Amino acid sequence: MLIGISGKAQSGKDTLGKFLCDEYKCLHYYFAKPLKEGAKVMFNL
Repeated sequence: MLIGISGKAQSGKDTLGKFLCDEYKCLHYYFAKPLKEGAKVMFNL
């Protein structure tokens, strides 16, 4: 199962994700991290 959570900054997305993973024993994956790393490589940042 894949669940995506979206919302504005500081709206509780990480808190909800961590709660769900603690409650249902799942993996918590940050989508932005690989995007930011890819942008650094692509734009020589």
